[in-house]
Amino acid sequence: MRAIRLTMRTALGAWLVASAASLAACDDQKSNTELNPAGPPMIRQVFVDERVPIETPSGTSFQNRTQLAFGDHPDIPPESDPRDGVTNALSQNNTVRVIIDELLDGSTLEQVRCADGTFADIPSGTTPDDIADCAGLDRRNCTAVCTQINDATGQPFGVQDDNEDLAADEFRFKDGIVQLVCGGDPMPLVLEGAARTFWQPSGNQQIPAGDIGLAGLGPAIVIKPVGMRTGVTCTLDIADSVVDYDGNPVCAPPNGDIEKDCPAEGDTSLVSFGVQVFALTLSAPRDGATGVPVTTGISLQFNANVDGDTIPGNIALRTGGTDVPATIELAAMAPTQIAITPDGPLMPNTEYTIEVTGGADGLLEVFGGALANDVTITFTTGDAPPDAGPTPDAGPTPDAGPTPDAGPTPDAA
Repeated sequence: MRAIRLTMRTALGAWLVASAASLAACDDQKSNTELNPAGPPMIRQVFVDERVPIETPSGTSFQNRTQLAFGDHPDIPPESDPRDGVTNALSQNNTVRVIIDELLDGSTLEQVRCADGTFADIPSGTTPDDIADCAGLDRRNCTAVCTQINDATGQPFGVQDDNEDLAADEFRFKDGIVQLVCGGDPMPLVLEGAARTFWQPSGNQQIPAGDIGLAGLGPAIVIKPVGMRTGVTCTLDIADSVVDYDGNPVCAPPNGDIEKDCPAEGDTSLVSFGVQVFALTLSAPRDGATGVPVTTGISLQFNANVDGDTIPGNIALRTGGTDVPATIELAAMAPTQIAITPDGPLMPNTEYTIEVTGGADGLLEVFGGALANDVTITFTTGDAPPDAGPTPDAGPTPDAGPTPDAGPTPDAA
């Protein structure tokens, strides 16, 4: 059996090369890759970034950590991961890694960018030589992909190959074939850009040392959601069109144990995890602050992108029960943050409250998650800034006196 080793974190279209290795794969589960080509492709582990409590001498703090949401692995000791599932997954900036026990047919997962800017599906069985025929300058033999005719050349457009290395420049994950369903709704995935959803055909069941670590486990479907709805359970749905090289769809056995049977063909419903509830994580000023400058900036930081349409009527700045005129809006370039800008300086030595309405009719995040309760932040301003007084009079401008007489112009003769 030919070993399939991790050579990079991701390589666009690397499945074209990995597919050749799969043809020589054997059924030995104890090989140095520990891949298992026999039977349907099974999910062995799912990793999710979670907000976890950390006990320190000074108390409890929180840390973002990659945790096992499904399955098991002997190199992850129970003390570093309690293996009780994930209940507090990050709503934003999360990466969900789905580890498969064998190679999948990459053509069922990705599309290639054509030279006319469109994306096209890749027929199963496409080889690197087929892609090379559709790259470079001479594309007369292009019959595999991006075969639409370029009227200017009379040849197929072929794949985008700006550097003319006879390989495609860009691949993209197909939309809708892998879904994170949170609270009953599929979450949008990032399909383009540096931090995107992709298929990683490299890797095995041995965790490498160094910086790669868990990213070396594979093959893997690496999912980058735009965000996930807060306070709900998410499940994984993989289309039956995503198959291995024998045409079998992906399924999830109990706890990722490939010795057990999946509930049904193509069933991945055993994979699930909980997402953190929508919550305020930081405020400026903080609750209970005193001596706050009367010209201070006021902001609220949340753990998910805020639905700006739910801000009016659900956030107020008050003193003595009276609303303080202010502009309340999403902070520029920071959709998790709300900026409160009073129309003028606050009154000195005065108690103010920021009141946020929770519940289904209150402030929401963009996927519909609600604050569990109303939130109130109280702070007190300090003294008024000292009066700088009038600007000192600099006095009259000194008289520079008459301009000195330069005398007659010298005779050049």
